[in-house]
Amino acid sequence: RDCGETFSARYMLIEALAAAVFGLLVWVLRPQGFTGWCHYAYFAILCSGLIVATFIDFDHYIIPDSVTVPLMIVGLVAGTAWPQFHLRTVFQVLPDLVRAWAPRSDWILYTAGIVGGWLLLGAWAVWLWARRRRGLPGAAEWVMIGVWLVFLSFHTVALLFCVVAPPLPRLIRQLSELRGLWTGIVGFLAGAASIWFVRVMAAGVLNCKRRSIAKRAIKWRATHPVAARRGRKRIKDRFAEQPPGYFYEWKLIFAGTGRITEWKNLGPWIAKEGMGFGDVTLMAAVGSFLGWQAVVLVFFLAPFMGLAVNIFHWLFRGTRQIPYGPYLSAAALVVVASWKWLWLWAAVRVNALLLILQQLL
Repeated sequence: RDCGETFSARYMLIEALAAAVFGLLVWVLRPQGFTGWCHYAYFAILCSGLIVATFIDFDHYIIPDSVTVPLMIVGLVAGTAWPQFHLRTVFQVLPDLVRAWAPRSDWILYTAGIVGGWLLLGAWAVWLWARRRRGLPGAAEWVMIGVWLVFLSFHTVALLFCVVAPPLPRLIRQLSELRGLWTGIVGFLAGAASIWFVRVMAAGVLNCKRRSIAKRAIKWRATHPVAARRGRKRIKDRFAEQPPGYFYEWKLIFAGTGRITEWKNLGPWIAKEGMGFGDVTLMAAVGSFLGWQAVVLVFFLAPFMGLAVNIFHWLFRGTRQIPYGPYLSAAALVVVASWKWLWLWAAVRVNALLLILQQLL
């Protein structure tokens, strides 16, 4: 009012969105009493973080650790204090084979799973050490390493006690009863692993595509040496006004090919990541709040949320790059709002599918 400057209507719309989400939570949860309103605050904190992550991702194609790390901590701590806040708890923290030494075939699989987890953690540590020159791991990566380490250490100690001196000590039995903590940890790891798997697969496909195009570029330069020299000059002029590091890798691959006009739209697309690491940390945070069953549903619902927007961008804007965080957030909100009937619907169909597979095998 004093300066006379205008401001974007986006401020009002985001506030209205937050109010609508909070109202939806009240309608879904029907909070009563102190515990009921704590339950409401639990999901309100999650939804607030999802709203912040959504619009930052829309603007900058990143989800900062300053958003996801507090969500991880709140989800794990509050879920441990009030296990009933999770949409569904884990079925059993320690399998029967650890509580009472079961048939050999069962505990061999359990041991193989623990060993595989340590190998994956070691591979991740080696990868972080290999890229240490690019900077130290962020806060979200340290939290993920810590949670993974706690989970593996607990199960390893339980297995060792069963092998060396059964039965399990009282302390391990008491820790295994903290269903809220283990529900948050398992959901945390399941959410991160789901997006990380997509990230690794996409990176493999993009690397194959890059190598294929690089081979085509090298072959073309070898058969067209004169045009290649002219092409290098055109590339130099094209990128002269761009900031440092702008498509640097692709400038090297395509320099002198003379076919940059045919590949200029393809180059930037395959130079991008298939799935950002911010999406991994966001799903880990969502899993710490909701549990592993709910975060699996979020993983499968999110592509349908973003499909129409992705098609629109591809057809009318000529770009295949879209932020994925907003659709993960939207899917998480849908799961929270419709969990009672959505879980029943999904559980019936999953059980039917498992019965069919069992009969086929």
